[in-house]
Amino acid sequence: MICLKIKKVFLFCLSLGIIAFIVYAGFYFLFLSNNPCVLMYDSGHYHEGAIALIQQGAYVSDSGVPLFYRLPGYPFFLAILYWITNYSVRGALLLHIVFAAMLPILIWFVVLRLTGRRRLAGLTAWLSACAPAFMIFSGLVMSEILSTWLFLIFLIFVLCALDDPNRLRFFIGSGIFLGVLSLVRPVGHLLVPFAVGFMIIFLATSWRQRLLSIVIFVVSWVAAITPWVLRNFMLTGHLFFHTLSGPHFINHVALRLVAAGEQISYSDAKSSLYERLKELEIENREVLGHGLSEIELANLYERETISIIKRYPAQFLHLTAINCFKTMFSLYSSELLVIDAGGALPSYDRTGLMVKIKRFLMPTVNNSLIIGVIYLELVLLLLTIVGVLLATVRFWRILFQPRIMLVVGLMVFFVGISLACGYARLRIALEPFYLLAAAYALNELSLWYQRSVSGRLLSK
Repeated sequence: MICLKIKKVFLFCLSLGIIAFIVYAGFYFLFLSNNPCVLMYDSGHYHEGAIALIQQGAYVSDSGVPLFYRLPGYPFFLAILYWITNYSVRGALLLHIVFAAMLPILIWFVVLRLTGRRRLAGLTAWLSACAPAFMIFSGLVMSEILSTWLFLIFLIFVLCALDDPNRLRFFIGSGIFLGVLSLVRPVGHLLVPFAVGFMIIFLATSWRQRLLSIVIFVVSWVAAITPWVLRNFMLTGHLFFHTLSGPHFINHVALRLVAAGEQISYSDAKSSLYERLKELEIENREVLGHGLSEIELANLYERETISIIKRYPAQFLHLTAINCFKTMFSLYSSELLVIDAGGALPSYDRTGLMVKIKRFLMPTVNNSLIIGVIYLELVLLLLTIVGVLLATVRFWRILFQPRIMLVVGLMVFFVGISLACGYARLRIALEPFYLLAAAYALNELSLWYQRSVSGRLLSK
């Protein structure tokens, strides 16, 4: 009997992975095989780091200068794909798609652990095999697929720890995989206090055992991130993960606050603020007696951003609310629109709401199939909203059950940390929960339809 169940699970996972690969690969050849932006923006940074790791054996630029701007996890993963495919970007992306095709299997396991309902877990997994988020990012040189993969494994260990909090190996596993995630996307270290707080509140064990579990979790996380942080300290004398945050907050927060607060265009705000940053850099150089390192410059940018936030608090709250809303409800298909436009990004200057809506509902595109992807995503998003509303009405009495609080807490966490800029890809770790809500809506709607049909037949 047990062997039969294992065989059925294996066949289900195998068929799910194969179908997902076929869908993702088909999507790649339809939309992304001739991508003019394949190595632009973030992808170019990852590509540079990956090539350096293979050719120079170190995470450095072409000229041999150590790289700090991006985390090393995804370039390392990409370097492995390049090494296998002899530096072929297309070949690496096809392997990337194979890797992405395992996501629906992980999602099935997570939802099954989360809900205990096989039908709902299966429906969520099949939806993930045709979800635009995974179809799009499986064919891009971006860290979203790898980071989602690592996040789901971390989540599996956390769910196992909830079921059996006395098994310390679950806390070791969750700490290690969160540490690896911390080296892929700059969110892992922010998740540590969230995870610790969750364990303090919800682990069903003695306080002594709870403390031991948390210490093991934190030590495992520290062990995973130590080589990278130690490398940065030895090279710069500072403990840090990356230098992305400085320019990120200047460009996405400070500039937009200055533009809104002074009622000027984004480009004018950029000119004036960067002039101010040059002056600050000169002042700090005179105080320190040497030129600012990359991390010192990033810290300077962060301090200036905080200063501007204090100057325009109302505009900052408004910007935060808009960005969080955009993270929750914007479409992954915007990536396709940028690619279709040859890499042209939307303007940061203010535009009317109808212009933004028209950009998606009636887009001007070279590849008309993109419109179908947009409407598929809109349908899934609508189902997600319906599913959340139905679940809230039905299950609000058990809101403080640990698993529900874990999902709610993670939703608030990932949306909250996107306060600087709102993009759909910033919520990709939450996509399994979005798909779970959509699957729940489909399941409830199908049951309602079956009951209505049965009722009509009985009435006859």
